Amino acid sequence: FGGPRAAAGLSAPLVLVAALLVGLRGLAPRPPPSPPASPAPRRQAAARVAPAAIVLPAIAFAAGVGVPMVFLALRAGPLRSYVAALVTAGAQVLASLEVALWGTGILLALGAAYAVASRGCTSRVRAAAEAGLLLALVLPGAVTGLGLLALEARGVPPWSALYPHPAAVGYAAACRYAALPALVLAGALDAVAPRVRQSGAASGAGPLRVALRLVLPLLLPSILAAAALAYVLSFGELSAAVLVAPPGGMTLPVRIASLLHFGEDSTVAALCLMGCGFALGLALLA
Repeated sequence: FGGPRAAAGLSAPLVLVAALLVGLRGLAPRPPPSPPASPAPRRQAAARVAPAAIVLPAIAFAAGVGVPMVFLALRAGPLRSYVAALVTAGAQVLASLEVALWGTGILLALGAAYAVASRGCTSRVRAAAEAGLLLALVLPGAVTGLGLLALEARGVPPWSALYPHPAAVGYAAACRYAALPALVLAGALDAVAPRVRQSGAASGAGPLRVALRLVLPLLLPSILAAAALAYVLSFGELSAAVLVAPPGGMTLPVRIASLLHFGEDSTVAALCLMGCGFALGLALLA
């Protein structure tokens, strides 16, 4: 209703709660690192954990994904429901794919910058940077969307240049979920042994050649994981996209939320399954 100050005031308690949660995490005691175990006990422990490592995720997947998808498939009905869904929201599907690509690119760039910059920092500085990332993760999407709208309305660069491009929604998703790809890439870069770079330097390779020929191939699985995570989160962003999506740039989650008010159950179910297919298909491929 055109009341940005009132909306900002209502967002303040959400920001305080999120900051409190991140602060409590920082106060939690961390156990000291345990000494490395010998290979034999490690193999025995892995053998004991293996059944639980398979059964528990399978139960969680069946309850959290399998049952809802079966229900949606029954509700969607025959193939003509999917055709009707594409006719109804084909433009929104394409918009979500474009938003997801923008969000993935921005998130990977932010994650790579964080991973490289955090290597030379002290533990306290890294803990503070980590807390900032987590604070953005737990903030409600309405807070992020409201802040971006305020920046765009005041013509503050570079945010003003994003609107009304679909990259604005991708940037909103990147603001919310920067912590996850960043921590994945930072952990992967930390796991690269220093002797890898030292051996390359000792062989006469420069820093760029060491990074491209030695470090990057070791990081490729983690980069794929971070990219899949960024894509899925950007594709499914709803709470910030409701505010930030430009005219004519409505995404698929926003379209599904709007169709719920018109009782289009079979169309909504078909669109939900199609969205799951885009997300899960890419995750499985990665």
